[in-house]
Amino acid sequence: MSPIRTESHIIGEAAVEILKRSLPKHWILREQGGNNDYGIDVEIELVQTDGEVTGTIFKGQVKGHKNIHFKNDYYKKSISTDKLKYWLRFSMPVILFEVDTTKEEIFWVDAQLTARREYSYLDIQNSRQIKISSNTKLSIKDKKESQLSLMILLNKILNDYNWRNTYNEVKQYFHSFISFLNIWSSCRYFDFFLEMEHDEITSLKSYYKKTKRLAQTFYIAIDNDDIPLFEDWYKLADEKWDGFFTYSVGLKVCESILKYIIEILEFTKKLVLNLESHFWAKHDLEFQQELRLVHLPAFDDENELLNFLQKYSN
Repeated sequence: MSPIRTESHIIGEAAVEILKRSLPKHWILREQGGNNDYGIDVEIELVQTDGEVTGTIFKGQVKGHKNIHFKNDYYKKSISTDKLKYWLRFSMPVILFEVDTTKEEIFWVDAQLTARREYSYLDIQNSRQIKISSNTKLSIKDKKESQLSLMILLNKILNDYNWRNTYNEVKQYFHSFISFLNIWSSCRYFDFFLEMEHDEITSLKSYYKKTKRLAQTFYIAIDNDDIPLFEDWYKLADEKWDGFFTYSVGLKVCESILKYIIEILEFTKKLVLNLESHFWAKHDLEFQQELRLVHLPAFDDENELLNFLQKYSN
């Protein structure tokens, strides 16, 4: 019996062709052979306009549809959690491209970021529903309209290649937790009316800003107002203590971010230990061992925090 060329094969091939024509002509698109049901259809390499091949590569899954229907600017679809976990294994960016073959329009979503958002469900559910925004449209017919979406995509790919820097920042952040707890402890025990030492304020400010940045990176604090700017605490010092950054202000600062700090550290521990064999902590065995052994305190339990400080400050 002769093989049958199905409609889904035709739509799938058309979708890849539309993607080729939507991306910059100088970029290199390589189709991935074999069974593409695993979730990767193409490999795309960025090339500069002068022809220089950059070596910056990302993977993509391409799903073709006769029509894509949006509701309130979003298209929803179900993705298996196995596929979400598979995407997380890649040390390079992975993009899901949804293609409307009738209108020749493409809508993309960051597959790994989507998987990270659903991380807590990956081992307890078979699938998750994700949303794809109409604002990510790439169009063959209207290159000008696609320009912003393409620039966002390009920026996302380049930022992901800085992920190693993020990993190093997380590692340093983890090891600086004891220094933060020392400041928190000082704020609890020193006279509230006393002004904090300059070095203490500088260290607290640095850790606070790292907490804000990492909480947003890991979608622990999604809204920018969840963790206010550190400069807002200077305003409190002005209002209550005539501009003196006292230990009472310092304690309020520490207490305001403790919840986020522990969530970031717990997320870091879970992520590294579950994905150490194939994700962003591949070769850092010493840090992985350290994470295995550590038991993080509850953010709202002073005794646990103090015991943790005493145990690891030596």
